[in-house]
Amino acid sequence: MSVRQKGNKWYCRFQIDGIRYERRCIGATDEKTAKKCEVIIMSEIMHGNYNFGKSEIKLTMEQGLKIFEEHSKSSKLSFGTDKIMINKIIEYFGKNKPVEDITVEDINIFKRKMKTTTTEKTIKTKNPKYKRGNGEPKYIYSTEKIEKERSNATINRYCSLLSKMFNLLIADGKLNKNPCHFSTKLRENNFKIRYLTNDEQKRLFKALDSSEFTHIKPIIIIALYTGMRKGEILNLKWSQIDLKNGFIDILKSKSGKERKIPVAKKVKEVFENMGKNGEEFVFVNPETKKPYYDIKKSFASLLKKADIKNFRFHDLRHTVATRLVECGTDLLIVQELLGHANIQTTMRYAHPVPERKQTAINRLNEY
Repeated sequence: MSVRQKGNKWYCRFQIDGIRYERRCIGATDEKTAKKCEVIIMSEIMHGNYNFGKSEIKLTMEQGLKIFEEHSKSSKLSFGTDKIMINKIIEYFGKNKPVEDITVEDINIFKRKMKTTTTEKTIKTKNPKYKRGNGEPKYIYSTEKIEKERSNATINRYCSLLSKMFNLLIADGKLNKNPCHFSTKLRENNFKIRYLTNDEQKRLFKALDSSEFTHIKPIIIIALYTGMRKGEILNLKWSQIDLKNGFIDILKSKSGKERKIPVAKKVKEVFENMGKNGEEFVFVNPETKKPYYDIKKSFASLLKKADIKNFRFHDLRHTVATRLVECGTDLLIVQELLGHANIQTTMRYAHPVPERKQTAINRLNEY
């Protein structure tokens, strides 16, 4: 048995006959009253009197996911991604599917169905009838439906979202059990570390010297010399930067923890050359006067000019992590700098450094 406080509300968590329950202790104001409430709730459940989900109107998937959406909006940085996933889940189950009717088998079928997705690909071909001035278009555009396979990691994220929704409903006493707990997670083995080679970085910076990339050049430099996430950079405020003491204060990270990143010489030069100009945010779109929402198109054009293939903005972060490990930086320091929630995430970057393994083996020759 355990009770915990979240905000000004108290919750209890326990197991009965192998089934995990989590309930809100309504009326509890401290740990003592929460524990009393927990005993009452356990007794009611054991006697079959606890009134969860027994109203005449059953809670629908649309209503359940709305509760999760409010939770995500207030407490998660990935709300935009969650919103897209919510729409996909509703598309599959339907708005009016009762939440309490969803079984373990339904979850397993959902995972199998989500494995493949159909998308439309635009095909561009030259128009054989085209001649300058004859009114015919130079290119003909058509669409083709293609099937893509989702990764196990993506499907697991969908199931994690569903599981969180069930847990929120259980905590509010609107549901009895979470069917996701009895559905095995798919094995994830699709993590690829893609990072810039020295030659690729030279080509990248050569392309950045072009005037068309002036607005994203400081963003790329900061990414490569801090390891910050794209969202952390685009939402960076001048108030978070302390050049006097030499650090950037990340107040709201993916892991939910605050961290301080030392400012490298090149990053300091970027900030000094930019100047505040009275703006709250460091990177402001001159057209909207708001922080950049994304830089996908500009970044794609930059990679094309630099002849760098199969590379994402997030791989700049992988580049930083890999190079820190390559130069012998302690993994705990790498974890702290990058803001990883656990050391296992950081340890993945130790794999692309075979030279260090060879050095370790060679030391056996000394014995």
